[in-house]
Amino acid sequence: MSENVRKSRIALQENITFGNLLAFFFATFAGLSLMSFVSIGQDILLNTFLKIPTEQQGSVAGNLQAVREVVVLLSIGIGGILADKVSRRFVFCLGFLFIALGFSLFPFASSVPQVLVFYAVSGIGAAFITGMLTTLLADYIQPKSRGTINGIQGVLVGCGALFTVLLLKRLPKIFADSGMETYDAARLTYFIIAGFGVFTAIVLWFALSKTKPAQNEEKQGFFALLQEGLRQGRKPGIALSYASAFVSRADLLIVGTFLSLWITQSATAQGMSLT
Repeated sequence: MSENVRKSRIALQENITFGNLLAFFFATFAGLSLMSFVSIGQDILLNTFLKIPTEQQGSVAGNLQAVREVVVLLSIGIGGILADKVSRRFVFCLGFLFIALGFSLFPFASSVPQVLVFYAVSGIGAAFITGMLTTLLADYIQPKSRGTINGIQGVLVGCGALFTVLLLKRLPKIFADSGMETYDAARLTYFIIAGFGVFTAIVLWFALSKTKPAQNEEKQGFFALLQEGLRQGRKPGIALSYASAFVSRADLLIVGTFLSLWITQSATAQGMSLT
């Protein structure tokens, strides 16, 4: 085990360096920033790109999130299997590239069906990122230090949300104040965020561990692994975790989707600018 790992107060798994851990922390921050902007920035998408009437925005936003969540459900298991068959690093980077692709496509949307497709693309990225954040926690950290890392992750999640609200969400206004048209300012914002996703993928490709976790069991095929995952869901503890995730996910989606939309509509109704 390397010297920097021995000096760390965090107990890392064998062959994992402190640099790998820092990359994992950066992925947590960047991932939550990007995934948050999908919901927090939806007013830009609905008002600037699609020009959806106010009275229809709630319905459209709900449909977009419904499609995205279906894609997440279908993709997260595939991401887990790819992580076992290929590598965690590959799936993590692929997730950031998918979400970056979604952001780069949003400014070209001209109809709701197009946005549904783009939301599906970003949903694949969100599924891969979310799955690998949990998987790498087990791969990188020994059990006695996982509580500490969960606490640090919680702080980074909050920092990512603040970064989204205080900087990323304000980029259209910053660009508009500099003389750009509202539409061009919004497009540039989405392109910058897409670039941030690509940058994160590049950083993770070089900074995450290239070592695959040891596999004690015989190699299994794609569908065998999928069936094994479904069988594990019959265990009471795992079933409870599935149910808890179901409830918490629903609450987060309601808050993230409709609260930000309500705030935007209330502000514009009082004569405030979208930027």
